[in-house]
Amino acid sequence: MSSSSKPVPKKNVFAYTIPMKVRDVLAVLRGLWLLLLFDLLAIFAFLKASQGTDVLVSIAEDLAYSFKHLTSWGPLFWLLVTLIFWSIAAEFCSRFIIYLTDNSGRSLAPQRVEFRKNIQKYISRFSLFLPMVLMILAFLKALSSNSKDFNTAEIKVAFIIIIVLILFEIFIVYKLYIGNGIVNLSRKYKRFQWLAISPEENIWVRKLYGILNDVRVDMPFAGTNYTGNDLPRNEILINGMILPAKFVSYANNPIIDEKANLKIWMFKIPPSFYSCLLRQLKVLAIIAAIIIICFAFLVSAKGYMVFGATAMICMAFACWQIIYTVLYFFDKVQTRFPIRFFLLVMFLITSFYNRDHPVRILKEANGTPPLPLNQHFDKWLNHLKEDTTYRLGANKDTLPVVFIASEGGALRTGAFAAMMLAKLGDNFPSFNKYIYCYSGVSGGALGVNFYNALRINKLTTADTISYSSATESFFKTDFLAAVTGKLVFGEIINYFIPWHIQRLDRAIALEKAWEYGFEKINTNKNILAGSFNQAIDSILPAVFINTTEVETGLQCMWSNVNINGLPLSSRTNLYNRANQNLAYSTAINLSTRFPLISPGAAIFFGNTHQQRFHFVDGGYYENAGSETLLEVMKNLQLNNQPVKPYVIQFNFGTEDSIISARSVKSFSEIMEVIGGIYNTRSGRSNMARYNMQQYLKTIHGEYINLNLKLSTRKIPLNWILSNTAVNRLSDLIEKMVYKKEGEIADKRELQKLFIYK
Repeated sequence: MSSSSKPVPKKNVFAYTIPMKVRDVLAVLRGLWLLLLFDLLAIFAFLKASQGTDVLVSIAEDLAYSFKHLTSWGPLFWLLVTLIFWSIAAEFCSRFIIYLTDNSGRSLAPQRVEFRKNIQKYISRFSLFLPMVLMILAFLKALSSNSKDFNTAEIKVAFIIIIVLILFEIFIVYKLYIGNGIVNLSRKYKRFQWLAISPEENIWVRKLYGILNDVRVDMPFAGTNYTGNDLPRNEILINGMILPAKFVSYANNPIIDEKANLKIWMFKIPPSFYSCLLRQLKVLAIIAAIIIICFAFLVSAKGYMVFGATAMICMAFACWQIIYTVLYFFDKVQTRFPIRFFLLVMFLITSFYNRDHPVRILKEANGTPPLPLNQHFDKWLNHLKEDTTYRLGANKDTLPVVFIASEGGALRTGAFAAMMLAKLGDNFPSFNKYIYCYSGVSGGALGVNFYNALRINKLTTADTISYSSATESFFKTDFLAAVTGKLVFGEIINYFIPWHIQRLDRAIALEKAWEYGFEKINTNKNILAGSFNQAIDSILPAVFINTTEVETGLQCMWSNVNINGLPLSSRTNLYNRANQNLAYSTAINLSTRFPLISPGAAIFFGNTHQQRFHFVDGGYYENAGSETLLEVMKNLQLNNQPVKPYVIQFNFGTEDSIISARSVKSFSEIMEVIGGIYNTRSGRSNMARYNMQQYLKTIHGEYINLNLKLSTRKIPLNWILSNTAVNRLSDLIEKMVYKKEGEIADKRELQKLFIYK
């Protein structure tokens, strides 16, 4: 028989199926869930959220401005620095956690082990390049979605420069990691040896044994002549393994397995064996700790603006990934004291005992008590009668009185309301005298009260800056950086400390950012940093800052008039009830605390301050400010006064929540509850607007409905607006105020005002 006719023996081929590969991928990823969560948050923040896009536009604008003025380069510089740091941290942490968790090299087939090694390599490289690639995509999105609105070519050039700089960072990182630049550097200079793990360390981390697990060495009875409880080191054993000298042999070696005819030696790997790897972890941990402490305790609100919100977020991603990896390592090193579980318990205990976020209270005592609402209005009206600029009616015996309500919506509505009032104030100087009342919610409260602070400043100082210039300058300030810095650094620390530390409070950081924004436009007197009592004067408008009491669900007000005539005023009149002197910025912030961006405010009541109640965003109850305004107008009994009321309602957008309402189609039992609770505020807002319009008909008043007709992509809901976004808003307001009648709907609304007659 020829050799060709002999039967061919079947090979023992390992069938590595796709389901097995999927399981292996998931097994590699299982320890990286928190790092992957960071990646998903980053992708959402910079590619999906319009707020993230607008922040990047502001960075490009700063660079374009610096072409001529050589300033404002800080946010870009620190973004480039933190991108490198984030990339290094992400790559190291993903790789280190895999070293800790994957011990598949002991039990899986060689093909599966090799596949897992490749997956790990790709994951670490993905982690290395993701931050920079993500930022390039985010800047490209920001450029493409805003290019038509850029008023200079320098901004587009700035985008290109930024993208080129990040590409250069990618090239550097590629040369250092993929091109073995770090390895070559560590071999060339002895003091940099720790930058790359030693060849011996590299061999063992790639075995997929789990770097903190014991090493097991099996020897068959036959041919084994090793004696004692140890094995030779740094030489090839009969099973092909080489044991490093630092491995520690157990005293009970060898263990005899008679059924398997094996002698088993167990060795412990001391941490000192991975000296380079652990030194890298130590250096990164020290850097992360220093950054966290500095940004939590030492950096001022103004300092955060130098870094910018984007760099702050990137830096936080890097630092907390490192801290998590350190905690993960210590939990693996020792099992007697679970650090991560202990921190979870501390978080729960702290949440139970922490005194939350108390409002800032000024040391000075409260001043003169506010006048009752009706007395305040009578005095204000008598003062107004001295002005003869605008008189209405055939006999000119009627005075126009303006009431303003401003809906919630961060800087989106706040800037809209303030910039519209500023434009009207500049072009109709007497208009301000006829504004009697501001009722604001959330961002709308900031807008109208900022404008009120400007007016107080003009009345009490020699300030000559125009309302429009001051307002645009204020709303181009980066208020987000301070909030972000405290949120991602300071507040996280405070979650594990059972008492409130003011320097870690993100709500206070936001207030100080507003104060800095006001200081930037006027050095004579910082109204926002001073006491709210500056607004208590019979010639100044009544102010109603709407907030929501958590414990009762009631809408409460911080006001410069005594509102005891309003429903449930003994509970809702916070100024009288608290009897505490707050800064103007702190009073405004009672209405802008929308968790999780800003925490609820804790106010202590009573002579001994033992009663504690919490206050959140006014929009939780009713988001338009109209309900409070309606109660005020009814209390004033305007139909018995020689006045014609005008109500100006500033709205977040144009969408009617009743018309645009969509039915619940999935997860109904959950979404019915969530949707019902959340949409109640919209329902109350719509009802309040409707009731206001009906009431005005009975007293022959005018209702002026001003909608912000720019999408959230153009003017995002955020605590920072780019120059481009502010310019868009300014152009819209310019058209509303100056365009010919009929060209824009809100122009016709605005022309109901007496100043246009």
